[in-house]
Amino acid sequence: EILGTDQTVREKLLGRWKIEVFDERGIVDKRRIAEIVFNETRERSWLEGVLHPLIREAWREKIESTDQSLFVVEIPLLFENDLQSHFVRTISLFASRELQHQRLLERGLSDHQANARIDSQMAPERKAELADVVLLGSGSHEFLERQVLLFLNAFSEKQPQP
Repeated sequence: EILGTDQTVREKLLGRWKIEVFDERGIVDKRRIAEIVFNETRERSWLEGVLHPLIREAWREKIESTDQSLFVVEIPLLFENDLQSHFVRTISLFASRELQHQRLLERGLSDHQANARIDSQMAPERKAELADVVLLGSGSHEFLERQVLLFLNAFSEKQPQP
């Protein structure tokens, strides 16, 4: 969301990578950015330095502005960026490296692109060790949905009532 809509981010992308990361309509080409950042650690670090503070601010604002007792934030690099201390509970969706690779290939990535993305992240086994809750991502969407509902029910029962 921020990548395509924040004017300051767009200007920084243009300054860093010129027009090559925009399509003919001026829309940010996320695939092209992915090719750059998943092949060059320095470029990925630069992009994370631009985006992550804005993303953190966005989820903090949403959390502070809600009156809901439960708020879920999806952060793909939660443990890699040591953000777990900002949350009451952490959940890791576990899928083996092989399954991750297969799914990325199904989304149209090349073998090299899939490996580069997976290699840029912490091993799923390590994320599972760090998480409070581990959900299995190797089954159907229905199976995952049941796991999420079980977690939400168990978690909400443990919360103090007003």
